Amino acid sequence: MNTTLIFFTLLVPVSGFIAWAGDKIGHVIGKRRHSLLGLRPRHTATLVTILSGVGIAAASFGMMFASSASFRDVIQRGGQLRRENEELGQQIRQSGQRVRLLQHEATLAEQEQKKAEQARAEATKRRNEAEAKFTSASSSLTLAEVSLLEEKSRLGRTQASLEAAQERVAQARSALDEARQRREHAEVAAKLVEGRLAAAREEARKAQGLADRATSEFNLVVQEQKRRLEGQRGELERLNTQVSEQTQRLSDQQRTLENQSTQATQQKREVGRLAMELELLEKQRQELEKRRNEAQDSLNEVLKVTIALRNGQISYRVGEEVARLSVPSGNEWKVHNILEGLLMTASRQAEKRGARTAPGGIRAVWIPERQIQGDDGKVQNLAEVDALHTAAKNISKSKEEVVVVVTAVGNAVVGEPVPVDIKTWRNPLILTAGQSLGELTVDGNKPGAELAETLSRFLRGEVRKRLLEAGTIPIGDTGEQSVGETSLDTLLKALDSVRSLHARARVTVRAARDLRAADPVALEFEIKPVEAPVVPPFQHQP
Repeated sequence: MNTTLIFFTLLVPVSGFIAWAGDKIGHVIGKRRHSLLGLRPRHTATLVTILSGVGIAAASFGMMFASSASFRDVIQRGGQLRRENEELGQQIRQSGQRVRLLQHEATLAEQEQKKAEQARAEATKRRNEAEAKFTSASSSLTLAEVSLLEEKSRLGRTQASLEAAQERVAQARSALDEARQRREHAEVAAKLVEGRLAAAREEARKAQGLADRATSEFNLVVQEQKRRLEGQRGELERLNTQVSEQTQRLSDQQRTLENQSTQATQQKREVGRLAMELELLEKQRQELEKRRNEAQDSLNEVLKVTIALRNGQISYRVGEEVARLSVPSGNEWKVHNILEGLLMTASRQAEKRGARTAPGGIRAVWIPERQIQGDDGKVQNLAEVDALHTAAKNISKSKEEVVVVVTAVGNAVVGEPVPVDIKTWRNPLILTAGQSLGELTVDGNKPGAELAETLSRFLRGEVRKRLLEAGTIPIGDTGEQSVGETSLDTLLKALDSVRSLHARARVTVRAARDLRAADPVALEFEIKPVEAPVVPPFQHQP
């Protein structure tokens, strides 16, 4: 069987019995004027009523504690569960933030890794270009070496030509020496060989010029080859330097990429660990959610029972007036008894509309407990006894008559007691007998239905407004505030009087007697014909 139904099944008779017993004991003590702990009889009765209320609360708490494991868990570990729930929620939010931070860092690491890979690809491309340049430079160097060998070969050939020219010079010199010797030995034959000697000298001069030209060309070729070789060596060294720098840069980027990969691996492991923690926290959250759902299910069952009870016919609606009474200022105990009598009157009125007394109760109306703020600023619980005591105390202190109105504070189902509250109003004299509340001019020749509607609209409008402005206490707190009803006989008599004139009539509404704020409204109608204006005789003069 459902725990909630068991609790309510047991709580209602037990609470009713305790309330009945407390009430009976209070009545007996009040009638016999017994005294407890030296208190006055009425204070003793009040103490017994308070103790019965405490007994009801204690019985409710004990039965709930005994019948509901969830209630015991909430009472014993409610604060701890709330703190654990808050701590787990905080941990979940912190873990979520850490996960989002790590995911962001992982995303940044992946972006850095992509950038590093792009840099590595670019470096590889540059290295390939450098290698291509190096290969091209090597090819150029090989070609330069081949050209150098060719130049060396050409230089060798030039050297051979120079040696041949030198041999010819030596031969020419030998021939010159022989010619000189012949000149010395044969001066006679000088003229004969003079032409040969001149030819020999010319040939020697040509040979010397050829030798000088060959030497100059050789030196120029050697210098040009040296310049080319030095330029190619400088270019080769520059290319080697670039290759070394690119290789070093590539190595640094490779090491950076390896470090980033290591960090990314560590972050992935950290993300995995946090994911496990998050999964654990999620399980704990699901467990707490399960507990909350169980508590919500219990609450839903109570609501279902309440809704099932509320589906019946409504006897009183919120703000509807149940009863009212004028209470004179006087002794507090006397005023308290008058208020008790007013509640009994309200109970009889409620029973006529289908309300019933709760088991163990004494009335078909009851004042629910509510919280108020005291003079010291603290919140206090105000029970029915306290509400009656406070109202009686305030009324006894006043120097004039006070009206007490009992109104429903909740929708009451037929067969249930009506929750009510008491409100106090001043009850001064607001209208004197014969005082006018408004005037209306109507045509007595119009149909009766139209006249009735016009008069009714006048009463609901201008007359009602004048009554509220005068201070009449309205009936009920919902919808359009009502100030009472006019009897049908009075309205019919007024209509008959208007129609009997068969002319325009002035209807004046007056107070039928002296009215106080809480008195039922009594109206009277004064009906007079509207005098037609006197038209002076008109004489026509030609």
